[in-house]
Amino acid sequence: MTRFPILAIALLCAWLSALTSCAPSRPSGPVIFAPASMQEAMVAIANAWEAEGNARPVLNIAGTPALARQLAEGAPADVVITADAQWMDWLAARDLLRDETRVDVVSNSLVLVASVARTVQVTFDDPAARIAMGDPESVPAGRYAQRVLIQSGDWDEVVPRIVPTENVRAALALAERGEVDFAFVYGSDLRERQSSLEIVSQWPASQDLPIDYPMALASGSSHPEAEQLSQYLQSREAGAIFRAHGFTHLPQQVAP
Repeated sequence: MTRFPILAIALLCAWLSALTSCAPSRPSGPVIFAPASMQEAMVAIANAWEAEGNARPVLNIAGTPALARQLAEGAPADVVITADAQWMDWLAARDLLRDETRVDVVSNSLVLVASVARTVQVTFDDPAARIAMGDPESVPAGRYAQRVLIQSGDWDEVVPRIVPTENVRAALALAERGEVDFAFVYGSDLRERQSSLEIVSQWPASQDLPIDYPMALASGSSHPEAEQLSQYLQSREAGAIFRAHGFTHLPQQVAP
């Protein structure tokens, strides 16, 4: 059987590679920075946005502290959503946002869940109970949990039993696997993972516990569809998706 010389094969591979690299690619949509608690909702919104004939948004999903630091270090972004106002204020103070575009787009609730995989059924007050939550030094869900525990007078007693995590989804995962007895998570987190967890307590967003998600355009944004996408995230269509994933779409922000 005749064989291609090695050089001929190499030239063929190079030619095919060149054709592939020269092929037209679909344009990238605006880059959205969104917190980990929004992962499923943002994927669904990206699908809906793309289905309307727009370029698919590029999603950067991570814990809010990580997103804020990425933006501060020069990472490109068009639309920025954080899980609390404190981190949005931090970004605004560094001139990383277009302040006039800032708006609260959704709110959430805080939930204390117990793992059904616990081998020992301890109560929340038991000195042996381990409690996961986002690190209250930086993670919004952890800050909300800390506020609730301070208001109830339980914070000092609970501190030694806290297992801090880098974001709320990490706390959720520990509870799902039974590696902790309890976890503070968002109400929206339970829409995807109710079977392995049971609700112990729940705190809706309120004036004393404003679990709001602010959104703004990044000051460095230059994508022509960034503002349009920001408006879409405030629309009734996006609101239906957010509600399906356990968020409250703030009615005063709903665009026509």
